[in-house]
Amino acid sequence: MEKIRNLSELPTTVIITADHGENHGEKSAHGLVNHKSSLSEQLLHVPLEIINPPRGGNSTTEYVSLLDLPELILGMAENRWCDITRSVVPAEVIGLGSNLDIPDQYDAEFFSRGIRSACRNNTKVVWDSLGNAYKYHLNRHYSSDQDLLDNCSSVPDWAKSQFDSTIEDVVTTARASSTDESDVSDSAQSRLKELGYL
Repeated sequence: MEKIRNLSELPTTVIITADHGENHGEKSAHGLVNHKSSLSEQLLHVPLEIINPPRGGNSTTEYVSLLDLPELILGMAENRWCDITRSVVPAEVIGLGSNLDIPDQYDAEFFSRGIRSACRNNTKVVWDSLGNAYKYHLNRHYSSDQDLLDNCSSVPDWAKSQFDSTIEDVVTTARASSTDESDVSDSAQSRLKELGYL
C-alpha cells in the first residue's frame, strides 16, 4: 500500500476482490472440486475489501453482488458512495464449453447444464436446467457454509424474478450460439486451459 500511495499525490482507493472462490470437495458443494458446474457458497462468497473508500463508505454484512461493482467504482471515481447492498442476490452459470475433464461419476449433461441461484436473508435457492432445485440455509457467521434444507418442488417467485428468461431458454440460446474453439487463438486457449476453463 505504501508503494501505491507514493505513486500519486491524490487519494487512492484500492478494491480487493475475486471473480470466484473454489470448491474443495465439501459435502455442501456435493463433493465437487475446483469451480466447475456449481454455485456453492464456496464459489460465490468472495471477499470485497475497499481500502480508503470515499467519505460515507462503511462496512456491511448485507449481501452485495459483483454485478454492482461497476456502479461502485464509478461512484468512487466521482467521490460518492453507492450503497450496493441487495435484498436478493442472483447468480448464474451456463455450462462449461467443450473439452472438459468430466469425472466418471458425472455425465456431460450434468456439467453442461445451466445453474441459477438467488439468496435472500439466510435462504438460498439453487436450480438448474435439468429440473433440479434445492433450498439451503446460509450461515452468515461462516461465509462459505450452506446447509441443504430440502429439494424444492418449485422455485419461489422471489428467486425466479431476478432473471428475465428461464434457465432452459438461456441454455438453449447459449448452445445455439456457442463458438467453436478453433475461433479462439492458441495463446487464449492455452491461458484458458491453465486457468481450468478448458
